[in-house]
Amino acid sequence: MLSAAVPSHHGETSECLRRGRTRGVASASYEAGNPAKSVVYRVLQTHLATFLQTAGALDDTTSVPRFVEKELRAFLDWGVLARGLIRLHCSGCARDHVVGLSCKGRGFCPRCGGRRMAETAAHLVDHIIPRVPVRQWVLTLPHRWRYRIGYDHALCKRFLRVLGRELQAYHRSKTGYVGGHSGSVTFIQRFNSGLALSPHFHLVALDGVFVEDATHGLRFIEAGEPSKLDVAEVVSAVHARIYSMLHRLGLEDEASEDALASDSPALAACYAGSVHRRGALGAAAGKAIAKLGSDPHAQWGEHDRPRHGHYEGFDLHAGVASGADDRQGLEHLLRYGARSAIAGDRLHFTADGPVALELKRRYHDGTYTAQTRAAARRTAEDSVVSESHKESLASLMGELSPFEAQILRYRYGFDGGEERTLKEIGQMYNLSRERSRIGSSTRRGGADCRRARAVAAKQARAAWVANWAFNRRSAGERDLHQVANG
Repeated sequence: MLSAAVPSHHGETSECLRRGRTRGVASASYEAGNPAKSVVYRVLQTHLATFLQTAGALDDTTSVPRFVEKELRAFLDWGVLARGLIRLHCSGCARDHVVGLSCKGRGFCPRCGGRRMAETAAHLVDHIIPRVPVRQWVLTLPHRWRYRIGYDHALCKRFLRVLGRELQAYHRSKTGYVGGHSGSVTFIQRFNSGLALSPHFHLVALDGVFVEDATHGLRFIEAGEPSKLDVAEVVSAVHARIYSMLHRLGLEDEASEDALASDSPALAACYAGSVHRRGALGAAAGKAIAKLGSDPHAQWGEHDRPRHGHYEGFDLHAGVASGADDRQGLEHLLRYGARSAIAGDRLHFTADGPVALELKRRYHDGTYTAQTRAAARRTAEDSVVSESHKESLASLMGELSPFEAQILRYRYGFDGGEERTLKEIGQMYNLSRERSRIGSSTRRGGADCRRARAVAAKQARAAWVANWAFNRRSAGERDLHQVANG
C-alpha cells in the first residue's frame, strides 16, 4: 500500500474542496471510478474463465499468449483495493481518501488509455511538433492483409515505412525542393469503429518540408492543400511499392506460412474471426454477428469525398488538417489518433442479454448496430467457481457480524441480489462511503481500537475473497479456505 500526504492549498485540499469549505476557491468534487458498472468489465468478469478454457481446448499445449491473459486479468483488478491502493491525507481537515490503483494496461482499458491519450497529445504539442501546418493521412489496408498485419509487427512497420517515404516524395514534389525534409508522427490503430480487427495508420505529417539556405537558415515551405488527384497518386504509389516489397519477401501469395496459427491457434482464430466479424471460439465459431438495420440487398456505393483515394483495397484519406497556430486543434487531432480502441458509451446490454455496439456511422447497407449472439449478463451465482467455493464463502461470511455480512451482500450482489455502490449502501444506512468500505457505523461506537482493527482486517479478507471469486473463476487456483485463512 502506498501512502502520501498531499500539500494543502491555503490549508485545505481535496476533502475540504469536496465539502465546499474552501476560502476563495471554487468547490470541486471527486467521484471514484466504478469499473464494475462498465459493459466491458462485466463481460470479462462473466466470460473470461470460459474464454480461456475454450481457447485452451484448441491446443493441448497453448491457450492464448501469456501477455493477453495478463492484460485481461489486470483490467479486472482495476480499482480493487485489495490489489493496490494509495491513501491520501488532507492536512487541512485531517481526513483520508483511499484510491484504488489502475491496471496500467496498454490494450483496451478505457481509463488507462484515456490518460495515455491525453499525456501523449500534450507532450507532442508542447515539445515535439513545431508551429507549422500539419495534415492527417489515414491509410486503411485491404481485408486480405489485416489478419497478417495484426500479428506481424515487422511487416506492419514495412507497410508504414512505404507510406512515410511516399508522403515525403509527395511533399518534395509539391514544394519543388528535392532535398527538403518533412516529419510525421504515426498512431497505429488496430480496430475500426465496429471493433473489427483492421490495422490502419493515422499519420500526422508536417504539411510541407524544411529546407536550409545560407540566407534565411532553416525555413519551412508549405505544400498546400492536396487535390483528389494528388491523394489518388499517393495511394496508387503506396500500393505498387507494397506489392513490390511483398514480392521480394515471398509474401505475395496468400498461402504463405501462417506463423500465428502454428504458435497460437486460439489467438489466430480470434484474429480471423475479428477481421470477418464472426464468432471465433466455442458454439459461436463461424457465426456472423447480428447487424441491426442492414439491408441484405443493398448495393455497395463509393463515397465521393474530397482528398480521398481508393485503389485495389487501399484507402487513403487526407481531409483533416490543422493550421500553424491552431495548437488546440492539433491537440484534438492527436488525441483522436491516440484514443483507446473501445468507446464505452457506445456499448450497452440489450433487453435479452447480448452486447450491442452503436456504430459511429451507418454502413453502406444501413447497419447502425452490431450485436453479439451470446448472452453477456451474469448472476452472482455464476461468478463462483464451484459449490465448494460457495460454501467456503458462506462460511467466511458467517464469521462476520450480521451488519457487516449484509454490507458485503449488497456490495457484491451475493445470493442473487443486485450489486450496489458504496455510495448507495451509505445512503441506506446513513453512512459515508469510507465507513461503508470498512463496514463500521455509528451503531458500533464505543468498540475499542483493537477490535475495530480486527473487524476491518476480517472484512478486508472477505472483500478480497469476493473479488477473487469474481475475477479468478478458473480451476486449479489456490483453495479458497487457504486464501481466506492465510
